[in-house]
Amino acid sequence: MERLMDEIDGLKADLKDLRSEVKSAGFNIKALDKLVAIRRKDAGEQEAELLNDLMLYAHATGTPLDIVVPEPAE
Repeated sequence: MERLMDEIDGLKADLKDLRSEVKSAGFNIKALDKLVAIRRKDAGEQEAELLNDLMLYAHATGTPLDIVVPEPAE
């Protein structure tokens, strides 16, 4: 357990160094973090978020939606 905790600490330090390099190269860290978070989500979470965004957009623009969500395959 101690070995894994040390490994995690080392990876966190590597991530901090990488973030510093990326920031110094002119990238937007908040946008990069958001992109990584989106890519790490599983397909179900991505689909749910996409549907939510679609419904919010439709509501904001007054666009009627006729969404049929398929039943999950068993």
